[in-house]
Amino acid sequence: SSIIVNISDDGAGIDFEKIRHRAKELHPRKVEEISNMTEDDLAMFLFQQGFSTRDVATELSGRGVGLDIVLSSIEAVKGRVSLKSEKGKGTVFTLILPVSLATVDGFYVTAGIYKFFLPSIFVKDVLSFHEEERIRAAGKELFKWRDRVISLYSLSALLGSYKKSDHPMLLIVESSGETVAMIVDSVVEYASLIYKSLPGHLSNMKGIQGIVFDEKFNLVPILHIPGILPRFRSLRDSGIKTLLSEAKEHHTILVVDDSLNAREIERSILEAEGYHVTLAIDGIDALEKLKEKVFDAIVSDIEMPRMDGFTLLENLKKIEHLENIPFLIVSSKEDEVAKKKAMTLGASDYIVKSDFDRNNLTDSLKKILHGKS
Repeated sequence: SSIIVNISDDGAGIDFEKIRHRAKELHPRKVEEISNMTEDDLAMFLFQQGFSTRDVATELSGRGVGLDIVLSSIEAVKGRVSLKSEKGKGTVFTLILPVSLATVDGFYVTAGIYKFFLPSIFVKDVLSFHEEERIRAAGKELFKWRDRVISLYSLSALLGSYKKSDHPMLLIVESSGETVAMIVDSVVEYASLIYKSLPGHLSNMKGIQGIVFDEKFNLVPILHIPGILPRFRSLRDSGIKTLLSEAKEHHTILVVDDSLNAREIERSILEAEGYHVTLAIDGIDALEKLKEKVFDAIVSDIEMPRMDGFTLLENLKKIEHLENIPFLIVSSKEDEVAKKKAMTLGASDYIVKSDFDRNNLTDSLKKILHGKS
């Protein structure tokens, strides 16, 4: 359930043609796309930081700040905002907020080998998908929903994980006035769950807003649609075929961390990049895993029970067939002493958890694996 707040005025309304003109000035490479945008699409620009149709800024208006702050504040509590405006009649802003900040209603969905939880607050409709409903025009994939033609994206394509689905489903999702169709392999069930926030060092992951546990107590990431939509647009702009043609080698990675949340989130990131991941809860567990197979790289925390990351690294350097495995440390220890000790022991790279994000991790792995090969 949600709290819905409508805020309206009886003013002149929004001049969408003025927004269209300003958007073309700011995005000259997208003039054709902007020319064909609906009013709902154009409204998205109003929530972008720095966007304004005024030529002169005053203390009260024209600075392009305000609506972007509203949007970020509402998204921070897992809500959403939209607007409707009619020229000469006024504008209505609709804020949709969760009743409880401790629970979330939504759908378990699958895409490729992955399972996610999608909050229902972003979902407008759930439909069966048939391939013949896909519309291709001007290099884009589209879908006709009710009386609108909207962009069509595949969650599996975004993740680079494909698994044949006999009955794919379509979720119509909305964020900040933008409505798109998202293909998933299946919609498993609807549920109301208590969710956990991401650990502090992972809180800047834009596509994931937290975690829930399914009926088997498996950790399931919660998709954050406001963070996912820009990634969909990037996928479309760069071309899905291009991305797929750059498929990565399936390197094997051992992730070592005593935190369940950190292990699972790092695994989710790495598997989405095409890596095969094995998990260990501390240094001793890692050494046991290394008796079974040799990995292409190790990603390890420092502070862990039984055996910490430094001791694990020291042990590896004494074992002939393991001494050259690239070793990436991801730790909350920010002091230079810890970093210097790590590099002296032979670590390949060091990431501080407070600076951790998806790109830091994947870029560092690419660098050390390339250096190894």
